Amino acid sequence: MTQVLEKNPELIAIQLRTYTGRGIVMGRARCSFAQMPTSFPPSLLRRLTRAYSIKIETRDQPDAPLHRTTIWVAVDEATGAVYVRSVRGPRGNWYRRLLDNPEGGMALSDEHVDVKAVPASQDEIVLASDLFRRKYANDQHMLAIQRPEVLPATFHLVPRED
Repeated sequence: MTQVLEKNPELIAIQLRTYTGRGIVMGRARCSFAQMPTSFPPSLLRRLTRAYSIKIETRDQPDAPLHRTTIWVAVDEATGAVYVRSVRGPRGNWYRRLLDNPEGGMALSDEHVDVKAVPASQDEIVLASDLFRRKYANDQHMLAIQRPEVLPATFHLVPRED
């Protein structure tokens, strides 16, 4: 029998009760759980890093027509995390569609990849801002994607598991 003693996103400490023939022996063990793949293949990450923009593919509902919007993309090369942000902030159509139906896609040249959009945490928003700032430093529109009102409209894209 196991009892959960402590919850932590990284680690769960559990108490194990084992019958040894002489009685119950109490012990503690630490375990972590395997995570689903959260990164794209390295070849795709390299292409996304070099790409000026991608097409984000969204739907109003799962069976609705596909909408494609050209957006900027930033990749954290250290972790393989892929970030996108709506320049219109929470008012952006593609952002609202992904918020309502997080299963979408991205197109890069002739390649289509199914994605799931996960709202970025505050730490990820800060990281994504730095990534966008470095990648698009010479673009006249870079400041528009750094406005405080658009920062919350940041997604972390992960591979979609069907």
